[in-house]
This record gives sequence, structure tokens and C-alpha cells, in this order.
Amino acid sequence: MRESMENAVGALLEVDRLTVQHRRPGSRERFLAVDGVSMRIGAAEVVGLVGESGSGKTSVAMAVTALGVHTSGTVRLLGRDLSSVG
Repeated sequence: MRESMENAVGALLEVDRLTVQHRRPGSRERFLAVDGVSMRIGAAEVVGLVGESGSGKTSVAMAVTALGVHTSGTVRLLGRDLSSVG
């Protein structure tokens, strides 16, 4: 089943050149939290996102789950672009 699902849609989750910027609290200044992250996750794969404090793990997770916004790049779930959902 895993192979047939991946063949039908490519990958379950695809992230391509994801970039996320945030605004500094109390300021109009923006900073780059995530710069060009790409990954492909297939059916039945388990992935851990690790990094130092402040490295952008939460920003990636929020963008991938569509709970946050991304500045550029694409996030596709089962082949569907999440930026067009909603």
C-alpha cells in the first residue's frame, strides 16, 4: 500500500524551498527564521526535526501544518498545495 500511495501522489508531504520571516515584537523589522528548507516524506516514514534553540523548528512545523504562514516556497500534502487551501 505504501508504494502505491507514493506512486500515486509522489510523496505524502513535500516541502520545497520553504522560507519564513517573522516581525520582531514591537518593531517593523523582519528577520529570517527559515531559509530554503526542502524535504520529502513518504508513507510510513517517521521524521524528527532537530536543531538548536532558535533554529526555526517551530516555524517549519507551523508552516507545514498550515497553522502559520510561510513567506515563500511550497508545501504540498498528498500533492495538494496547502497555500491554496482555505
